[in-house]
Amino acid sequence: MIEYGFLVGSFGSPFLICGVQVHTLRSFTTFLRRVLALNLPEAIWVTAELGQVSHSRGHTYLTLVEKEAGGDQLIAQVEAVLWAGQLNRIKREHGRKIEDLLQTGFEVKLRVTAQLHDRFGFKLIIQDIDPVHTMGKLELQRQATLERLREAGLLDQNARLELPPNVQRLAVVSSETAAGYADFRQQLAENPYGYAYETELFSTSMQGEQAPKEIIAALKRIERRRRYFDAVIIIRGGGARMDLIAFDDENVCRQVAAASLPVLSGIGHETDEVILDHLVHTALKTPTAVAAFLIDRSSRLESVVIQYAHRIGQYARAELTTAGHHLDRIVNGTQLSRNQLLQNEELKLLATQRNLPVMVTTAIKSEETRLEHLAALLEAHDPARILAKGYALLSQRGEIIRSVNEIEKGSSVKAKLNDGEVTLSVRSTKEAG
Repeated sequence: MIEYGFLVGSFGSPFLICGVQVHTLRSFTTFLRRVLALNLPEAIWVTAELGQVSHSRGHTYLTLVEKEAGGDQLIAQVEAVLWAGQLNRIKREHGRKIEDLLQTGFEVKLRVTAQLHDRFGFKLIIQDIDPVHTMGKLELQRQATLERLREAGLLDQNARLELPPNVQRLAVVSSETAAGYADFRQQLAENPYGYAYETELFSTSMQGEQAPKEIIAALKRIERRRRYFDAVIIIRGGGARMDLIAFDDENVCRQVAAASLPVLSGIGHETDEVILDHLVHTALKTPTAVAAFLIDRSSRLESVVIQYAHRIGQYARAELTTAGHHLDRIVNGTQLSRNQLLQNEELKLLATQRNLPVMVTTAIKSEETRLEHLAALLEAHDPARILAKGYALLSQRGEIIRSVNEIEKGSSVKAKLNDGEVTLSVRSTKEAG
């Protein structure tokens, strides 16, 4: 156990300035180095959050921070370095994926020694990393994230969207160089039924610190063009559990839940489950499993269409048979009706033939009576008969005069009498009444 708080050693020789003992900066840092060496002779384990991570020439530079409980206020911060040689040794001991633990925001447990350099100041030198600690913390964070998403009602939000019966226009989120993406496309292209699928790749990193931001950006681009797609496909090849951290990211999961298109996932893991699988419409194990799902869905739709076509054919044939029978009955009925009609018309013709003389005589007498009546009317209204009674018919310039208002004073008019015409000069006119 290391004891803290004991200062061992002494400063170098001081010099006087205005009667005050003063030490040089180097003598002071040298003293501090001796204090660190004597009081911290061995490496110790510390836990911290990674505030920043950068790489240069194989070395890894980290900013270790500690925040106040339940908040973001920094209460401690120190720089640390993991030299390339130490990193290679740690990889041999814990596996090459140990670098995946060194991501901003992760809590790590590090075995460190303290170093104070005269020029570059204080830093921690990393000797070892405990991956079990970080994985445990990540699992706790994962469970907390899943619970927040559940409380927000997002776990089945995308699942409530309707997946079209035939999913053919696919927006694919994956890495262009990923083997899983190539396997997915190949299986779709070589499906035994000859179905055609349209795929558009929205290429992103599928692991690493930048993967969540790139995946979210791709999903937002797809959302802006959603009318061109039937579904979103998120796929990647297999890998270690740490390779799947991006799919536990809360912001990625929230973006998937907010999608207006159904999302299908094939993250490429047979045993591990990521939070994203709880948010998508349909979660499958691998990219090829997603392709098989789509092909099977198209096949089942085709089977349904064929069944309906068969039923329609059967119905049409039955209707044609029924219509044929009905037509036969109509034809037979028409033959009987025609013979009956001919007989009826023949009887009518014979009756008309017998009644024709009487009908003609009656018609002639009726017309004679009508003509006599018309002749009497014509004779009663004959203008000559009216003139013979002493009446005259006045006209002016060939037009019959019907009113005194049509006659101008001083003009002349003609009066037609029963036996001739008389020309009259108009001196005055007077209306009746």
